[in-house]
Amino acid sequence: MPQGQCPDSVNVLPALVGESARGRETFVAHNGGTRGPFALRSGTWKYITPSEADGRTSRNAPPANAAKRTPPTPQLFDLATDPAEERNLADAQPEKLKDMQALLESIQSAP
Repeated sequence: MPQGQCPDSVNVLPALVGESARGRETFVAHNGGTRGPFALRSGTWKYITPSEADGRTSRNAPPANAAKRTPPTPQLFDLATDPAEERNLADAQPEKLKDMQALLESIQSAP
């Protein structure tokens, strides 16, 4: 691809073919279209955006099945110690939650 064509994309080929031990620093996934809900993976941490009380996602998407399954509170997991995502650490790790929220916002607002 031409230089600058996909500013939000990362070439992970070196990691896939064993030339590098690292792939991406962060990864954003979304379910329900470009409006979310979103999940952000950074290092061993995973943040999942909350849905709103009316079933809409945090970015005002129309209600959808995926949004209805997303709790109305933020979710934060340390996948190194909890790979099954059984313990939501959002209340126990408020600074990490703020960091992850800020990182997601910066990624979403990048040109």
